[in-house]
Amino acid sequence: MDITEAMAVAERGALEKVYYIVGQEPYWAWQWIFKVRDRLLGDRAARDGYLAVDESTVVWPDVKAFLQTPSLFSQGRVVLVRDTAAWKTKESDVLAWLPHALDATCLIIWDKKSIPGLVKGLGTTRIIELKPLKPAIFMRFVESSAKRRRLKLKSGAAELLVQMVDANEYQVEQELDKMALYDVKTPWDEALVRDFVAPLGATAFWKLTDFVVRRQKRDSLETLEELLIQGNEPLPILITVARQLIQLGHALEAQRRGIPAIAFAQQEGLKDFVASRLYQSAKGWTLEQVSEGIRRAQSIDRAIKIGRGDPQVWLSLWLALM
Repeated sequence: MDITEAMAVAERGALEKVYYIVGQEPYWAWQWIFKVRDRLLGDRAARDGYLAVDESTVVWPDVKAFLQTPSLFSQGRVVLVRDTAAWKTKESDVLAWLPHALDATCLIIWDKKSIPGLVKGLGTTRIIELKPLKPAIFMRFVESSAKRRRLKLKSGAAELLVQMVDANEYQVEQELDKMALYDVKTPWDEALVRDFVAPLGATAFWKLTDFVVRRQKRDSLETLEELLIQGNEPLPILITVARQLIQLGHALEAQRRGIPAIAFAQQEGLKDFVASRLYQSAKGWTLEQVSEGIRRAQSIDRAIKIGRGDPQVWLSLWLALM
């Protein structure tokens, strides 16, 4: 089945004891995995009843024992095993275990390429094929994501956004998060989207965000001063740093839910070294501190737009308080 069918099953259908995910569309794979995990375990039990392993750490007797042992908070167990080429006995192990799987148990295997014998043995209802969404379905995803953030996209604006981010789900989410920092009552037309989503001067801006997430206040303020002297406008700087704070919050949520750094990278669509930096830096923050930083960014955004105060002073104070 495709991912749209799989999402419907994860939300309200009868779940199988094992699923075989095949393909390289990580956004939807993670969305489905987390939905199944939270449905079977609930938020409180997720950390206790969920296990993620890759090919370098697959020890089938240990995995099987985990699946057969109820957790502290729930009878359910969910195990994710990824990139399993080194698991040579996977087909026989899984097919032998399946008839004896406990209720509220789900073993999820995720490979880039399928193993024909496992596909045949499991049957179509347990196979999820990851492929790019059809254009109409992708557009519905964009529209629903915007609606969830209470953003209003005028005719043509959603289509333009999709074109500018090359139909990348992660990038859509990130751009919509940035747009949500603005007044959600402001309708977004094509001109506003084109101006807002246009690429920023990445190198200098990301130098600043590196200092911010590592809480190097002096370096942050000095880099901000350099950017302003070079003629960079305050608003794009604010947006870039706020966007990084949003991802920092995602990293903290990942840590709270027991998601490892490599899985966080896949979840956010980030390169491994970028995700590792964020994941490590997040340990120096709390969710409350990140939320407060984002809240202040929203206030500064409104102040800049109505011309209240000096934007450069607002930015300096914002960074100094983080």
